[in-house]
Amino acid sequence: MPTSTQVNVAPLDIAISPITVNSTGPNPDDVLRLGEPFDLSIDVRFSNTGAPAIVSLGIPVKIDFYAESIGPGSEVFLGSRTVATAPGIFTYRVTASVLAAVSSTLTAERVYKVAAVLRVGSTGFPAIANGFSEELAMLVYNP
Repeated sequence: MPTSTQVNVAPLDIAISPITVNSTGPNPDDVLRLGEPFDLSIDVRFSNTGAPAIVSLGIPVKIDFYAESIGPGSEVFLGSRTVATAPGIFTYRVTASVLAAVSSTLTAERVYKVAAVLRVGSTGFPAIANGFSEELAMLVYNP
């Protein structure tokens, strides 16, 4: 007698917002003094019919932030932040504070492209999802 098996997987969409920068300095937030501390934020949004099942699992959502020099120069790791999903919450604001010690490793009079790298899932295992955003440009100057 033949048997059949069926497995249904609900669709899941994950979207990330553009990166935002927030500084306490006197200039626009994307113009920073060398060594000035600032915050970087990005929103991660889960949607579609699979979202309620996934967020209820307490899955880690990790964002690594980098500054990539436009032109010659090195890439600088700015920080990382991980939040865990929770039942019924579908949008997560992930914010990393960039301390003055890290900010001072940037080079003055240079424009940087800021990148955010997304990883959804526990480390040491394949990720459920990954992606990136690099829509923010930031100027660093030395007063």
